[in-house]
Amino acid sequence: MDTDRTSLIIHVGQELQARSGGRWPATVHRVCNPVGGERSRARLSFAFFVS
Repeated sequence: MDTDRTSLIIHVGQELQARSGGRWPATVHRVCNPVGGERSRARLSFAFFVS
């Protein structure tokens, strides 16, 4: 997905799960916030899907 600094990406997985009655389950996401001097570094996100 190509984006720029003015883009907003919204994850709607949990909303779709709730509205579909669980038919389309959301992926579990775990994020650790950086601490100290690491706060200014960019983070990477990786999705892992299991069916």
